[in-house]
Amino acid sequence: MPEGSLNLLLVDDAPNVKEEIEKGLKKIGIPVIIDYQCPVRRDEPFGGCKLPAGKEFDKVDLALVDLELFPQMETIHYTPEDLRGGTEILPYIRREAPWIPVIAYSRLFKKEAEYFLSIACSFGFDGHTTRGMFGANWLTRELWDGIVSRALVLRRHAILGEQFIASENDMQFDLTQESGAKLNSRFPSWKRVVRNIFCFGKKVVLEPLVGGWSGAQVWKAYVRQRNEDGGREGEWVWKISSSPWKLHKELQAHLRMQRGGLDFARAVPPLWQGVIYEDGTAGIAYQFAKNTQEAITLLRTEKDVKIIGDRISSILCAFYRESVNERGVIENIISKWCPKKEDLLSAADVTKGTFISQVLKAIAEKKGHTSINRTCTYKQCLIHGDMHLGNVMLGDNDVFIDFALSDVGPISVDIAKIVSDILLRIPHLRREKLPEWNNKSDPVMHVLEKLNNNIGLSLGDIDIFNMMLRIYIAQALNYGDISGDTKDWILDILKTDDVIVDK
Repeated sequence: MPEGSLNLLLVDDAPNVKEEIEKGLKKIGIPVIIDYQCPVRRDEPFGGCKLPAGKEFDKVDLALVDLELFPQMETIHYTPEDLRGGTEILPYIRREAPWIPVIAYSRLFKKEAEYFLSIACSFGFDGHTTRGMFGANWLTRELWDGIVSRALVLRRHAILGEQFIASENDMQFDLTQESGAKLNSRFPSWKRVVRNIFCFGKKVVLEPLVGGWSGAQVWKAYVRQRNEDGGREGEWVWKISSSPWKLHKELQAHLRMQRGGLDFARAVPPLWQGVIYEDGTAGIAYQFAKNTQEAITLLRTEKDVKIIGDRISSILCAFYRESVNERGVIENIISKWCPKKEDLLSAADVTKGTFISQVLKAIAEKKGHTSINRTCTYKQCLIHGDMHLGNVMLGDNDVFIDFALSDVGPISVDIAKIVSDILLRIPHLRREKLPEWNNKSDPVMHVLEKLNNNIGLSLGDIDIFNMMLRIYIAQALNYGDISGDTKDWILDILKTDDVIVDK
């Protein structure tokens, strides 16, 4: 559990229980912040209470769930369906946030309720305790720590299986002082996450990769097995973040792609099918063939752009092989792929006085704009949705990773994303104007040449590309790690920009 306050999700239909738990934990030296959800309507899902969803789970360290919620008068009358803490609340948390330990508690956990106990223990909670524990004199710090530690171990076993060893093993870490300081400053629990993810390893060598713009850090990990397991070395890509929900979303999307038969996803198997979480730090890992590198590390000269662009185009052509023509209103087509409303308005404010500022504000406020309030025909299929260079891995097998935003959409959204990313990351490839679709003299557009020849994109695709390229470029003004020179370039180029859509 975190060194600061314990963030506890409490689901219970009893009044005043929050105060009792706060008082009991405070008495044994556990500061706690409780998100108290009280079911009050028997005929509604979850008893009508509002459980966390999405990113809200990032603020939860532990869940404490009343097993019976709406209690029966006699223990013997209980059936599994009556124990809604186990039939409704637990499955929801397991599906949405499987890294969170969930402890059941009930007034009926006692010897004389053997029938009840046989049902209650069948759901798969990570721990059980009695309702009266928090007000009892026998509650101690040692007892509480033991309950929580056991729950954490069970969560690890659920993800890592029998290979997981609940101890501080003698794993060796090898990385530069600068890299170690970078991890220590942002993720103090990173070593525990690495020990758990690579629990089969004796030595881990870490090398930082460039990654994306979302805040997650990406590392290449060379992991040597323990000698008793063969001593072989494997290469992995390890992602670490303060948001377990974000990594969970990415991992589940990757597994869906695997089950759907996507070659790229099958070529990059996740090490484990769940997120490893320790004290505010989350991690996942993918296996890679040796000598795999991020595309960004290979792009240094205009010649590189041509070579790497051909490789990226080849992957995209395979990814988009089942594309179809679709028709729609440009504003409606792109709205799903635009940044969040607050990011659009922020970028509109920073670029105030430019044409793209008007468009960004119109999209955010859903008021429409002449440049996007018209129909077009475009190519549509399953797209990646976050096609930046940190998600393109080149090696013996050229592949994509991170399918968290993947869905059916316009091919030109992915193309605009990767072109904008090249411009944001590689200053010497920038020109006085943003790239135009058919300008073959612009080295950045080499990434499109092979793709355009194989798929045959249309004027509608150009319209969407032009708009999304400018939206992605403007959005970058919100990124904390964009350099001052790059921000100046964005503002200068958007002030003089006059190509929004092909009329």
